Amino acid sequence: MEEAQQRQKAAAEEVRRLKAEKKPKDDPELVAAIQNLNKIKEEIAEMSKPIETNPYVKTRGELDDICKRRFFFRPAFDIYGGTAGFFTYGPPGAALKANIISLWRKHFVIEENLLEIEDPTIMPHEVLKTSGHVERFNDFMVKDTLQEDKFYRADKLLEEEMENRLKVPTITEEERTRYTKDLTAADSFSREELGAKIKEYGIKAPETGNELTDPYEFNLMFPTPIGPSGLLQGYLRPETAQGIFLNYKFAAEQNSDKIPFGVAQIGKSYRNEIAPRGGLVRQREFTQAEIEFFVHYKNKNFDKFKSVYDLFRQHLPTEMAHYACDCWDAEIEVSTGWMETVGIADRSAYDLSVHSQKTKVDLSAQEKLDAPVSVDVVYLNKKAAALLGKDFRQDAPIVKSFLEGHSLEESKKLQEEVNSAGSKVVTIESKEFTLKKEHCVFEYRVDTRHYNNYTPHVIEPSFGIDRLFTAVLEHSYYARPQDPDDKEKIVRGVLSLSPSVAPYKAIIMPLDQRIANNAKYQSMVEELRMQFASYGLGYKVDDSGASIGKRYARNDELGIPLGITFDFDSIGQNDSSGSQEQEGSVTLRERDSCTQVRLPYTEVVDVIAKKQNASDKIGDGGKAPATQVEQDYAKKHRITEIVNEAIAATLSLKPDDPIAHIAKLLAEKSAK
Repeated sequence: MEEAQQRQKAAAEEVRRLKAEKKPKDDPELVAAIQNLNKIKEEIAEMSKPIETNPYVKTRGELDDICKRRFFFRPAFDIYGGTAGFFTYGPPGAALKANIISLWRKHFVIEENLLEIEDPTIMPHEVLKTSGHVERFNDFMVKDTLQEDKFYRADKLLEEEMENRLKVPTITEEERTRYTKDLTAADSFSREELGAKIKEYGIKAPETGNELTDPYEFNLMFPTPIGPSGLLQGYLRPETAQGIFLNYKFAAEQNSDKIPFGVAQIGKSYRNEIAPRGGLVRQREFTQAEIEFFVHYKNKNFDKFKSVYDLFRQHLPTEMAHYACDCWDAEIEVSTGWMETVGIADRSAYDLSVHSQKTKVDLSAQEKLDAPVSVDVVYLNKKAAALLGKDFRQDAPIVKSFLEGHSLEESKKLQEEVNSAGSKVVTIESKEFTLKKEHCVFEYRVDTRHYNNYTPHVIEPSFGIDRLFTAVLEHSYYARPQDPDDKEKIVRGVLSLSPSVAPYKAIIMPLDQRIANNAKYQSMVEELRMQFASYGLGYKVDDSGASIGKRYARNDELGIPLGITFDFDSIGQNDSSGSQEQEGSVTLRERDSCTQVRLPYTEVVDVIAKKQNASDKIGDGGKAPATQVEQDYAKKHRITEIVNEAIAATLSLKPDDPIAHIAKLLAEKSAK
C-alpha cells in the first residue's frame, strides 16, 4: 500500500507538471499521465476494500434460499407484506426447533434435576415496575432527521461502523485498537457518549445517508391492557425470569426448602426492538430458555463451569443489566458476526429482595447455625405501634416495617433526632411520612437464634433458542462440489444436521414409480410407518416422479441423515441371479458420505433408532472412521457420489453382469 501511495504521489506530480506546461487536454503525454494516475487510484481503492473473513457470509444467500424455499422459516404475515421482527417456523423448522429444546431440556432440566415451571406471558404493570423494567429496560434510539419514520438502534449503528472499518486492510494499529475498543464498548456507552461517537465517525442513516438525531431512550416492552375496562395495565413479558422469581417460595417448598436448587422455564418473550434485523437473531417475539439457580450468597461455585469457562466473555461493568453484578456471554460466529447466544448473569439478591419488599412476602431461605447466637431485636412498644395505625392508616404496616428494620444503634440515633427536632420527614417506597417522637418509642430484647435467615442469590444462565437455531443451520450448511457436466450449475446444498436435532430422521423412497405403485412396497412402507411411530421418530416419504438423485438432493437440503430406498430386489421382482436373497431388503444411504448399505427392511428402523448419535456412521463395518483428509479427498473428487450413481443406474437396468456394467459407467465418467 505504501509503495502504491508513493506511485500515486509521483503520478499526480507528473500530471501537475504537464498541466503547468499548458499542455492541451488531448495531448498524448497528458492523456497517458492522467490514465496512469487513475489506474493507480483504482488500484489503491481495490486494496482499501474491506476484506471479508467471516466464512458464513459467503454461503448466507444459499442458506436463506433453502430456508425460505423449504419453509424452515419465513416472515410472519407474509401474504400481507410481513411485519419486521416476527417469523413463522414451517414444518422442518418447527421440528428442528423442538428437537433443540428437547436436547436443552435433557441436558439441563433432567441432568441437573431442575424444577420447571410455565408462567403467563402477560405480566401486570406493578410486577415489572418493581423489577425495574418499566423505568430501565431501554435502548438508545436515533432517527433520520429528514425521514422520521426511520428508526435505528444507536449502539448497533456504531458496532456496524466499527466492524466495517476493521475489515479495511490499510488501517493502522492505532486505528485497529481504537475501533476494537469502541466495538466492544458500544452497548455500554451512555446516551451522551453514543451521540459523541456517532458524530466523531460521521455515521449517517444507512438507508438515506441523512443526518441522525441525538440518541434518546426507548422502552422495549409491549404494553397491553388487561380486562375489558382497560384500567389494569400490563405488558408482554420481556423475559421468562420474572415468573420464576414470583414463584420462588412455592418452588422452594417443592425442594424441601433446600438451597441450592434451580428452576427452569422455556417460553416466549417479547421486546419491541427498535430495528429488528439479521433474520432470527433480533426478533420482537422470541423463545428463551432460562434457569435461575438459587444459591447461598457465600457459595456460588459450579464445578462444571470450569469445563466451558474459555467459551465465555466477561462483561464490562457498564455493559451489565440493572439487576446484575456480574455477566458472562458465550458468542457464536455466524454470518452477521459474533452473536451472543448464552448469557450468564449473577443477579445477586436483587429480584427476590425487591419483590419481597414490595409484597411483604418472605422470600428468604434459612440455614442452621453451627452454634446459637444472641441478637438484639428492635421493636416498637404497643402504644407507638397503635398510634401508627391511627396516624398513617393503610400505610401503617410499611412505616412499622421501616422503623423495626433499624439496628439497635440506628434506632437510638433516630429516636434522639426526632426527640430533639420534634419530628422528622422520611421517604419510604417513594412516599414521604412525618414521624413524631410518639412514633419512635422503641423497646429491645435479646433473642437466641439457632437459624439464620438470608435472601438467596441468583445465578442465571439464559439461552436464546432462536439464536441457537440460527447457529445450528449456519454451521451445518455446505454445498456439494459442482458437477462439471451440469450446465445449469445448480447449487446442491446440504444441511449436515446431527440425527438428534434433524427434523426428520429418515426419508423413505421407491426407486421409481413402478415400485411406488407396487402393493408389496406399499405394505412394507406401512410397516415402517408404524415402527417409526412406535419409536417417536419423524420421517418423510418421497414417492414423487423425480429421479432418485434429485430426490436425494432435495432431502439433503432438509438435513435428513438417512435415506431408505426400495428397489426391484426389495419387492422380489429382479430376474437376475441371487435376487431372491435380496427380497425384502432395502438400501440405507448416509447423507454426508453417501455411503450405502443393504439390510432387511424389518431391521432398518431399529438401526436408525440406534444411530441417533451423530458420530455413529452407517456402513463402517466396525472400522475406524475416515480421517478428515480422506473425507476431504472423497468430497473433492465426488468418489462416493459417483460410485453410488453407477450402482443406482445398474440396479435400475439389471444387466447380466452388474459389476462389469458399474465398471463401464465409472470408466465413462472418468473419461469425461
